[in-house]
Order: sequence, then C-alpha cells, then structure tokens
Amino acid sequence: METHPLFSKALEFFDTARNKTKAILKENSNPILHSQLNYCVDMQMCDIRMMTLHDEVEAGRLTIPENPSKSTMCMGIVLR
Repeated sequence: METHPLFSKALEFFDTARNKTKAILKENSNPILHSQLNYCVDMQMCDIRMMTLHDEVEAGRLTIPENPSKSTMCMGIVLR
C-alpha cells in the first residue's frame, strides 16, 4: 500500500484527523483522562482504518491475500 501514489496523502489525512480528534477531546474532557487520550484516539483511528479496508474489499478495489494467516494484518492487501 505504501507504493500507492495517494498513500502519503491518506497518511497525512489520518494524522490530521487524529490530532484534531485529540484536541477536541482534550477541550471537553477531565484532565485526568488526558493521559489516556492518545490510546483512545489511536484505537478509534485503527477502527476507522479497518472499516475503510473492509469497505474497499467489499467494493472490489482491494483483494484479500491468498493466505491471510501467513501475513500480517493488511500487509498483503493488493490494490486492483
């Protein structure tokens, strides 16, 4: 996936979304929770990435590796 021409732009969008999400949560949460924000936001972003991957597989734009048990999650997904 890193070789795809839009990979760096997608990564930039995810980083921006992650940073903005943390900022919003920090403004509206108890300071005691601030130390956990990185973890919570990272987990939410991971969920969003996985939902996107599932959508792309269902749409036929990505294919699942022939033997997923032999590859790290998402590393073997092939762009069509």
